[in-house]
Amino acid sequence: MLKVTRSRLQQYSVAGLSVGLALLLMLALDPWLAMTKTPFLLFFGAVIVSAWYGGLRAGLLSTFVSVLISNYFFLQPIYSLALDLPNTIRLALFALQGVLFSVLCEALRNAKRRAEVSLESLQAADVRYRRIVETAGEGIWLFDAQLHTEYVNPQLAQMLGYNVEQMLQRPILDFMDQAAQVEAHQYIAQLKQGMQQRFDFRFQCRDGSNLWAMVSTTPILGEWGEFQGGLAMISNLSQRKQIEESLQVREEQLRLFVEHAPAAIAMLDNQMRYILVSQRWLTDFQLQNQNIIGRSHYEVFPEIPDSWREIHALCLAGEVRKSEKELFPRADGSIDWVKWEIHPWRNRVDEIGGIIIFTEVITERVQAEEAVQAANNRITMILESITEAFVAFDREWRYTYVNQEAARLLQKPPEELLGKQLWKDVYPELIGKTFYQEAHRAICAPRSSEAIAQQVPIEFEEFCEVLHRWLEIRMYPSSEGLAVYFRDVTERKKGKEELQQSEAKFRRLFESNLVGVAFWNVEGFITNANDAYLRIVGYSRQEFDALGRIDWRSLTPPEYNDVDNRALEEAFNTRVSSIFEKEYVQRDGTRVPVVLGIALMDDSQVDGVAFVLDISKRKQAEQERDRLLQAEQKARATAEAANRMKDEFLAVLSHELRSPLNAMLGWLTIMRTENLDEATTARALETIERNARAQAQLVEDLLDVSRIIQGKLRLNVRTVDLLPAIEAAIDTVNPAALAKNIRLQPVLDPDAGPVFGDSDRLQQIVWNLLSNAVKFTPKGGRVQIRLERVHSHVEIVVSDTGKGISPEFLPYV
Repeated sequence: MLKVTRSRLQQYSVAGLSVGLALLLMLALDPWLAMTKTPFLLFFGAVIVSAWYGGLRAGLLSTFVSVLISNYFFLQPIYSLALDLPNTIRLALFALQGVLFSVLCEALRNAKRRAEVSLESLQAADVRYRRIVETAGEGIWLFDAQLHTEYVNPQLAQMLGYNVEQMLQRPILDFMDQAAQVEAHQYIAQLKQGMQQRFDFRFQCRDGSNLWAMVSTTPILGEWGEFQGGLAMISNLSQRKQIEESLQVREEQLRLFVEHAPAAIAMLDNQMRYILVSQRWLTDFQLQNQNIIGRSHYEVFPEIPDSWREIHALCLAGEVRKSEKELFPRADGSIDWVKWEIHPWRNRVDEIGGIIIFTEVITERVQAEEAVQAANNRITMILESITEAFVAFDREWRYTYVNQEAARLLQKPPEELLGKQLWKDVYPELIGKTFYQEAHRAICAPRSSEAIAQQVPIEFEEFCEVLHRWLEIRMYPSSEGLAVYFRDVTERKKGKEELQQSEAKFRRLFESNLVGVAFWNVEGFITNANDAYLRIVGYSRQEFDALGRIDWRSLTPPEYNDVDNRALEEAFNTRVSSIFEKEYVQRDGTRVPVVLGIALMDDSQVDGVAFVLDISKRKQAEQERDRLLQAEQKARATAEAANRMKDEFLAVLSHELRSPLNAMLGWLTIMRTENLDEATTARALETIERNARAQAQLVEDLLDVSRIIQGKLRLNVRTVDLLPAIEAAIDTVNPAALAKNIRLQPVLDPDAGPVFGDSDRLQQIVWNLLSNAVKFTPKGGRVQIRLERVHSHVEIVVSDTGKGISPEFLPYV
């Protein structure tokens, strides 16, 4: 409606514009040409243009407007619509001419439209003609007067084993052998005389075989009857022969069927006497050796039940009775299924003359139906038990079968789908989708009959927006319709996408060179690797590309062969090995510690992939850790040794402090308890003084503890005479010896001579030795101290009669 309104608006706009232009030109030219004398001059053109462009309505509009404008601007009195009789006649004549112009232009427009419609119809007819010719079942051959091919349809080219282009412009005699060409000239001569012909003819195919065809020829004559060519319609007689053979087979089958038909027919009169029987009747009822014509039916079958007599009576009264399936017991005890039908027959005076009984033993058919039903039940059970969804459609796209899996996927019960039209009643939203297009291609495409004959399935996958699932679909077209198997492959699609994503991630890992990745085979070669792996084994990308592969066994030190073999065995058993460590040997002999794992490729027993990580830095860190651990352990041992030294020092110090005190306390006790002479008292005081000085010296030595811990104890080294030092030590321990009744026995060599050392430290040593000897010697024992020179050195030996130290413990003293 919008298009029509816009078209009329354009027409009326052109009419108004043309009248407006005419008015402007008239006004512009009026001063020079006195347009008032010819007031309609340019308005004729405006009316013609309007009528030509817009048709009758636009012409009439232009005429009406032109009349008003001419009257107002150019007829006396101007600028007024008043009219006198002459001007009225002039305007009427102008209006009449405008109407005539408009009507003529409208007629021309209508004629043009009809011509265009006729042309379109002619073109459509030409297209239809070409389609008919292209799709015709017969071959069509058009040739010119020189017998050159002007046109053949694809069917004819296919019959002869050519394509259309190979036959064009070739003489028709090229497709015949010599004998056929002689015969063809006779037909061509008659064709040139204008005779239509119909005959059987033999053509030669491209492969040399013969094609018998029925040819109908029609001459193409010129205006004066001259021969300009011919048209031949060619039908392949092989199909007709096949049909004839098929008809002969069918006739033979029909004859055999009639001879061996399972139906038996008997005609009886109104007294139930046999008039006519078929051979099958005699056979079925085992009456071959009897002449039953004229005999009563009840005489032939005396055992017949009364129910049959009642049926016969009803049929003799004019009713028709029949049964599709009924048990018929025979005299020999066997039972058959029979189908029977009884009709009354009438004589010429329309009276019931008797009945005709049609019987058919259908035992085999019933058994076959039961077998078919059982087969259908089995097929149904199979279709219901298969994991795929299955639906069937007739050629009107109505559902004829839906199994349970299909009902589950479609989320509709079978009873809701059966008999419904797929595109109209169930899933109109599928129109235009891939399923719609493929289904119509399977059933309606020109070559669908070939697909039906060859049972070629149409397979594809489509995402069904209605079900929100990916479906894998297989279609099997047939003459009855379309069988469709489909299943939900959404999870497989997701798995495929995940696999692609996994492959992309692996490719990124491979190309990122974060870890070494190498592809290997059981022959012992690295067939591909990333740059990270090549750096680990000491190869460049250019070197690897030049070699094409690397023997990975040459990269492994011999001591790691067992490790490699165990990893390979584990990979072949479980598809993947545990992570293990080994070393690679680069070409320059450098060993690179690595940690790696290997795995077999999917569905392969010969190819695998290895992931390798250079752990050189980790090994260096471990070595540094071990070094630091050993240093820490050594430092700890040193600290522990220093601690023991401190304890030992404190023990020695306490012993050293106690030894002078014991001497002083011993002499003081003697001086208090006994009356000593002057010499002994003097000696006691001297001893007490000496030990007090020694005690003071020991206290002084306590200040050197830090130096002892640091190993920086200073010694006052000078020439020392050992005899006074030893005697002083004997005097110090003498009170303790007397208390235990221990005899001190000094054996001192006066010629031992002086030594170079610290006299105080040497005296402390002797004190310690003598104190320990007195301490661990039982009462009444003996302690001997001996001083002697042995070669170039001096020895001080303290021995006692105590238990002593076991030889095993001596290394720890």
